[in-house]
Amino acid sequence: VAWIEQREAQLQLELLDARYEAQRSGDYDTYRQLRERSGDVLRDELGPADYERYLEGTGRPTSITVSSVMDGSPAQRAGLRPGDEIVSYGGRRTYSMSDLSDAIVDGQPGQTVLVNIVRDGIPMQVALPRGAVGISGGGRRNR
Repeated sequence: VAWIEQREAQLQLELLDARYEAQRSGDYDTYRQLRERSGDVLRDELGPADYERYLEGTGRPTSITVSSVMDGSPAQRAGLRPGDEIVSYGGRRTYSMSDLSDAIVDGQPGQTVLVNIVRDGIPMQVALPRGAVGISGGGRRNR
């Protein structure tokens, strides 16, 4: 736990330093790249199982709770409903809408992708075409 807290602080400081340098130089490319990657660094260093335990232990979301499904969307056609929890997309673990957005662009547009969800505590799979899903949602907090 102490190592994780120390590493988080170090990553936050690196991001602050990069923002400071970007403001001074006017070159925001490095800062943007670091900011985009900053969420993945700790996940990569811990590995999937430990990262999920870390999120659970800190009360952070471990899945995406579907808030709404747009009419006529691929999500609606696949049967997604408000309250469903998206756990993975195409075999890639998703903890946030940002993770889902990243997973959507990997691969060929339109290809069928299996999405693991939990509905009323029951794990299920739905198939979606790769691309815009048509949901709004956010992280589910562990109780």
